[in-house]
Amino acid sequence: MIIVNPEFHRYLWLNFSPIRLIVPPIVLGLLFYVLAAQPDEFPWQARLFKPALFIYFVVMFLWGSYEAASAAVSDLGKKTWDFLKMSSLAPWSLTIGKLFGATSYVWYIGLILLAVIGLSYGAALDTVKFQYIREVAPTPVNLLIYLLLATISGHTAALFMGTHGLQLKKQGIAASFIGGFLVSGFVFSITVGFNLQSLVKEPSEIFWHTLSVNQDVFLIGSILFLLFWMMVASQRTFREELQYKNAPIVLVLFLATFSFYISGYLDNNRYYATLDAELKLVSKIYLSFLIILFFTYLATFKDATDLARYKRWIYAWKAREWRHFFENTPGWAGCVLLLVPAYIFLILHAGVVDVPARIWQPIFSFSNLAFISALSLFVLRDGLVYHAVLLGKIERHKMFWIFLYLFSAYILLPFLASLGGEAHIAAFFYPIGDMSFVSACLPVFMQCFLAAIGLGYIVKSLRA
Repeated sequence: MIIVNPEFHRYLWLNFSPIRLIVPPIVLGLLFYVLAAQPDEFPWQARLFKPALFIYFVVMFLWGSYEAASAAVSDLGKKTWDFLKMSSLAPWSLTIGKLFGATSYVWYIGLILLAVIGLSYGAALDTVKFQYIREVAPTPVNLLIYLLLATISGHTAALFMGTHGLQLKKQGIAASFIGGFLVSGFVFSITVGFNLQSLVKEPSEIFWHTLSVNQDVFLIGSILFLLFWMMVASQRTFREELQYKNAPIVLVLFLATFSFYISGYLDNNRYYATLDAELKLVSKIYLSFLIILFFTYLATFKDATDLARYKRWIYAWKAREWRHFFENTPGWAGCVLLLVPAYIFLILHAGVVDVPARIWQPIFSFSNLAFISALSLFVLRDGLVYHAVLLGKIERHKMFWIFLYLFSAYILLPFLASLGGEAHIAAFFYPIGDMSFVSACLPVFMQCFLAAIGLGYIVKSLRA
């Protein structure tokens, strides 16, 4: 529970004092009194709504995101992170404590503003300039829920991005702070400032995996789903910094649930509704495969920097210590466990509809199979190169060499090859689906073979 969370208590002692408890109610009370006393055609309650909402944005979205972003990296500057690493705090306790503890004073002010917003909401809706809000938030409870979700989402995103400063040992929080603020603004805009009914087939309904779900319920559920996984991601980062081992099981669960969640949106596609049940399933597996492949690429890059983990993994395999083997399994291996069955499924259903694919037309033909096969090989090629560079004996400017490789492989070499006017040469540099399977996959397969030889040489040099 957060009440007995030691990290939360630590922030309460740091953030609160008698003066800091007294100042916000007095300042806000005087401000709202002056606003209410102004002569106006609207009731005094209505005059408080917009200023309270604006102050809430500044305090909770801006200031709150800043505090959440600095929650982790501030320990580096204050030299308290090593103490936390040696404490008995569990990763979840540390995550929750920092998320709500670092922003506790901001929440103290925000709760006062939420009370003013809730009390003035009814009078504000009776005025003409706030009538549009009634459609998306007919009661103050709706608006308060959306504000809370937007705030917590932004703070969680800022904390998640800020935790990576621990791994990089950097104290800068600008990117994390801006990212958290943008997430808060985005969540608020899609809940209150934007009407989703223009994107779906029926008013107030969203179709998801054959289910018809109320728009508001689906929106809140989606935000909670993504919010949960952002908190899990922050917790996993803290686990790594506290010297815990992160097995890929959580990553596998995230990819399975996230790809399932995203693929459900196909039910709102007008082309999708015309397909039979088999093609609908193939379309969802196809989309899920692409999503998982994208995260596999990211996991490959991240794992390529952890040589010690690979050593522990290989040692556990040789010693038949299966628990340690599982704990040290790299994340990309967990992704492959999902990719392989999805790829086999798509192979078995290739050619169900053998026509060229249009944008977002959910079909799967032999050209689609060639495309995802070539795309998978490109991911493999880049992963091998990342491992060769990041695990190798290059001590300095490793990211420069990675950038140089990406620039050469995807921009410079394709440009030089195009000067010869040979269109078929594109398969050497990009995944192409509008050609035969062999023509699309053979060039990149040869590149994977060469990259594997280079990585093998690097591994041998590390053993020497």
